[in-house]
Amino acid sequence: MSKASALKLSLALLILLVAFGSIARYAIINSNSLDFSEIHIDWLFLGMAFLFQILTWIFFSFSWKIIIREAGNLKIGFTEAWIVLLLPQFAAYMPFRIESLIGRVWILKKIELSNANILIAMFRFELTLVFCALSASICWIGYYGKKIEILNKLFPLIFSLILLTVILILLLKDRVPLKIKNWFELKFPGLNWNCFRSPYLWFYQVLGWLASACMFWSLAVSLGWPSDFSAWVYGVGAYFAAKTLGFIAFVVPSGLGVIELVLLASLSPMSPSHSAAPILVLIAVFRIWQIGMDLLGSFAAWNLYHFSFSRKTNIPS
Repeated sequence: MSKASALKLSLALLILLVAFGSIARYAIINSNSLDFSEIHIDWLFLGMAFLFQILTWIFFSFSWKIIIREAGNLKIGFTEAWIVLLLPQFAAYMPFRIESLIGRVWILKKIELSNANILIAMFRFELTLVFCALSASICWIGYYGKKIEILNKLFPLIFSLILLTVILILLLKDRVPLKIKNWFELKFPGLNWNCFRSPYLWFYQVLGWLASACMFWSLAVSLGWPSDFSAWVYGVGAYFAAKTLGFIAFVVPSGLGVIELVLLASLSPMSPSHSAAPILVLIAVFRIWQIGMDLLGSFAAWNLYHFSFSRKTNIPS
């Protein structure tokens, strides 16, 4: 193992140790108030969570459909876009998520997208995805930051990240400096800069995030959390912040530990009871749910690939 790989692995283990150590410490401190008797499952809201999960996949699949059409002037069907989104999804649980990126590159090559436009397509999807979550996170922290101390500490970090993302978008939307543009075109011939102009991508990315947020809070309500609108707004904001920081912490698999810690810190003040059980159950169930849905989505995409995608005449099996 190289020194760089060892350093990255050590950093990942440190983050996991700190995150789960903090969660364990919270559980131990509140062990006297752990009452799981109030936990119940509302199957209606659990079903709604699954419905919103499907909608999330649908909207993000349309995002990929638009990206590929504009980046490579290729028209693909919804099935192919679904495969591009979900087939590499479970590889995100590998350290540094490299396997997930490699898997997506492999699929995009199958649809005959050039190397240059694969780069621009993947960058565009990730950039818009993170920007939407960052925007929601900073609005949420700005509104609730004064009420919760931990949010005041997160505000400068989130604000800096969203400012950097805005700058990147402005640079890449008809304002790319000539020297940078020439360098990219030299290294990656055939780059299609026009693929940054469509508003439809942002529309589907926002819808995808809203569906994902509704999935999370439906799951929470199914475990006994409040269902009123103000609770939904707060819970959705916490979810956006957790997913954003989990995405940024790329050295840990799928934000493992980071997402749970942020949810614990932000949602524990609004726990539906004085017991620490609801928040601990929620973060545990959500991680299990996320792993299960990623497995389900990847399995469905794998079967679609074998029965549909690989049979296209312009795509080698």
